[in-house]
Amino acid sequence: MANFPSQNWRLSRRHVLRGLGITLALPLLDCMRPSRAAETATRAKRSVFIYLPNGVNTLDYQITQ
Repeated sequence: MANFPSQNWRLSRRHVLRGLGITLALPLLDCMRPSRAAETATRAKRSVFIYLPNGVNTLDYQITQ
């Protein structure tokens, strides 16, 4: 048994044009990538948050840098 109704298995013009637009735009998106990579050459700052429940002594878990 198919997952789609056999009577209404017709593609509308809107779906076909949307699919064609995406297939034409994908190579353009890929070629814009190297120019944006040069802007973010520095390493990003990251944060880590740890939840220590039930009365854990947090003085033993201090960052030493």
